Amino acid sequence: MLKSYKILSILLCNVMLLSACTQSLHESENLPETSETIVSDTTTDPDSTATEAILSESNLEINLHLDGKNNYMQLLIEQFKEEHSEITVNITDYSDLLPADYRTVLSTQMMTGEGPDVLLIINTGNETLTSFPEMTKMLQNDVFLDVNKLEIDFNDCNKTVMKAGVFNNKQLFIPLNYSLGFLYTTEERLNNAGISYYDGITLEEFASAFPAFYKNNPDKKAFLNWLVGQDLFSHNSLCMVDYANNQFIDSEENQQNLKQLTHAFDNLFPEIFSSSESAMGYMFYLNLNKYGSTDREIYQSGDLLFMSGRGFSGAYDNLLTYNNYIYPDDISKGETPIIFAMPTITGESPSPNVTYMLAVNANTENTEAVKLFIETAIGIDFQYTTTGTGIPVNQDLVDHMKNFYLTEGYDPKDTYLFPKACEFDKGFVESYFNIIDNMSDPIPFMDSTTTSYIFSIIRNSIKGDMTFEEAYSSAKSQIDFYLSE
Repeated sequence: MLKSYKILSILLCNVMLLSACTQSLHESENLPETSETIVSDTTTDPDSTATEAILSESNLEINLHLDGKNNYMQLLIEQFKEEHSEITVNITDYSDLLPADYRTVLSTQMMTGEGPDVLLIINTGNETLTSFPEMTKMLQNDVFLDVNKLEIDFNDCNKTVMKAGVFNNKQLFIPLNYSLGFLYTTEERLNNAGISYYDGITLEEFASAFPAFYKNNPDKKAFLNWLVGQDLFSHNSLCMVDYANNQFIDSEENQQNLKQLTHAFDNLFPEIFSSSESAMGYMFYLNLNKYGSTDREIYQSGDLLFMSGRGFSGAYDNLLTYNNYIYPDDISKGETPIIFAMPTITGESPSPNVTYMLAVNANTENTEAVKLFIETAIGIDFQYTTTGTGIPVNQDLVDHMKNFYLTEGYDPKDTYLFPKACEFDKGFVESYFNIIDNMSDPIPFMDSTTTSYIFSIIRNSIKGDMTFEEAYSSAKSQIDFYLSE
């Protein structure tokens, strides 16, 4: 049920949270032997001494980690403390560790039956816990708990998105938010660019018009960033790994799908691999440096065809992102804003790519506190606070947002409010929510190391380092060896 009336500055929260998500870690050449443990509300200053915890009458406690990469977990902990002040929260702060060092510490702890009771998995970017070999080993050694054993009520969560956390028929991961690869532009921009879009269009059909666009507009970009690697395969519902037998799924269907992805990718992102930077660096950071401004300002200048998002910038998949600057600006120019998801290989609806997930330590002894912590994470209060990180998994909140913008006379009392800096066209909002309502089932969990090998097929083929067949064969061998280690 929705709780008390509150007004929250969502846009400010978006900016603060996304900014925090991109802060770099302190550099560290050596892995410290120990790290500070912070109990309850004590300071995270490494020079301070943690105060002794005073257990409540319930004697409930929970052990958690902070890795310093972003403040999402910190926000969750603060919300949890507010809701359950009777529970002692023991925090071990690893903020001074580089991502690779923290991953080593975490995986070692988990493999030896230690580690936090609940851990946050950031499923995007090179800081992700899914992007290193230890993740597969942890999965193979059953270090994560099937959360269904905790008897948590997930009825308010989007059932399709929850399937993204299933591994070997167990709910090992709890999705907190997700993205669907939205593309925002206007009908006028699309027509002037000679690009077609219609319901059911395939990725190959959509991408076929882009070579002409780039030829006719050499100084313009279609995208600053979009789905690469894991996001790309998740978006297209491509399951390519059999974890039960630890092998790459070598099939004619997968080969053909990868060929189509390679061809479409080459059309959509010409010269993406000619840069010494990574694909993401080429698509995002280099362009921002070139223009010396934000992607929003580049779009408004007319040099960018689409505002587009991916996992690490999940706010671009949130309707609120367009509320107070892009949409009103396009309306004032007499243009007609449109929004749709990047087409898929089959022309069917995309499947969700999860941004943030929780996992539970199979050896936790604090199951009651863990259950309450997860309920806070998927609860509408916390989901409302972190709306800027992507589409909330809490479907109750998504439905409320939908009613807020579409239902005339919707009573805001005793509900959660969203800004109405502009009045969205009804058709625009309906298009947005139709994509969410009709998303395809996600693929089973696939770790990022495996998907990086698969993505190398696309990269090596486009760069010309190998033929497609050579790249495919090489990736298959690498994946099979990686999974068998």
